[in-house]
Amino acid sequence: MTAIVAKITARIARAVLVLMAVPILLLPRAVTALETKSFAIYWFGPAFNSHDGDCEGGPNPYLDAQYAANLAALGKTPAEIEVLMKGYLGENAGGYGNANGHSVRDLMAYRGRIDGKPVDAYAHPAAVVDPKLKALSGKSGYGFNLDGGNSPDAFTDPETGETGVNNQLFRALGCFDSMRGTLQHAPASWAFIWSKLREAAPAWLITLSSENLSADGAVTITFDRAIDPLKFDSQGNAWTDVTYRIDPDPRSHHEFRGWRKNGIFTITDHASLRLLQDPLFTPLFKLEKTHLRLTMTADGTIQGILGGYQPWSDIYWMLGALHGEGSIMGDVPGTYYLLRRMADADPDASGQNWSISTAYYLQAVPGFAVSAVASASQTAKNQTSGH
Repeated sequence: MTAIVAKITARIARAVLVLMAVPILLLPRAVTALETKSFAIYWFGPAFNSHDGDCEGGPNPYLDAQYAANLAALGKTPAEIEVLMKGYLGENAGGYGNANGHSVRDLMAYRGRIDGKPVDAYAHPAAVVDPKLKALSGKSGYGFNLDGGNSPDAFTDPETGETGVNNQLFRALGCFDSMRGTLQHAPASWAFIWSKLREAAPAWLITLSSENLSADGAVTITFDRAIDPLKFDSQGNAWTDVTYRIDPDPRSHHEFRGWRKNGIFTITDHASLRLLQDPLFTPLFKLEKTHLRLTMTADGTIQGILGGYQPWSDIYWMLGALHGEGSIMGDVPGTYYLLRRMADADPDASGQNWSISTAYYLQAVPGFAVSAVASASQTAKNQTSGH
């Protein structure tokens, strides 16, 4: 009898211990809060590094010299070219309405030939005789080693010292005077284009998230397109700490795995990136094999280099045909041939590459990125409740 009681007592004791442990097992595990910071991009442009001597013989000719060569390619005699160019130069000097000047513009706009008939040179650049403009010959350029090799056209990055850097966009456009520039002094043509974009197009947002953004380790890097355009103060500077509503369209939402090391944020999974701006000015911005390095400055802003492979036909339409010849790029069909020649990825059956390696410089100010759907729901709730 005593043995039976002892067994029952032992079983009861074990049951009590199990029951005492259950609440401990059911207790929720501690969830580590993520630190998140969002930013609105206020500058985005080609990461060029122009310096003396990187274009053998100097930059590509200005339009007056180039147009004279183009007229000769159309079969005009030296005497005819002299008369036509006097009219063109007189028009540019203020003599608007000059018939000869307009003749040059018309001849250049329709200098393409298909079956011997004039066609729009900007819409059909392959129908124009290649003006054989020069590409950049320098060796110092920003970007990333996208292909893991070290091609003859590769650069050495002046910031990181990385070799084998692929930035063929810089090679293709770096000898146009209006596209020469550095990170500190933006190319004039792109500064004009971006000034139009940032005032009207929805802002681009970047969000960094990790357990501790001040410590090395894994980080999530998110790109979004906002509904709202970038906000500026009375002096034209981007406002900080502005709230931007995220466009709910999933096509402009991209999350990348990243890493922070020694204060530099990088992308580690190199997926695709798609962001829309104003389609009246630029096509969809597309990058393959996306690379990124970002640093956070003392004033809380971020800056860095974004790179990858981009369809060069999109760049052609953005820089040339959509913005007119002369005021932006110079010889527009010439940019077509340079981009086509410098392209280094995405070959077709003939071997022609349809993507080009690129690198862009971006700067962004601190802000707040909120869900547009949640924001709309809260607004409706406030209106219903009388707030």
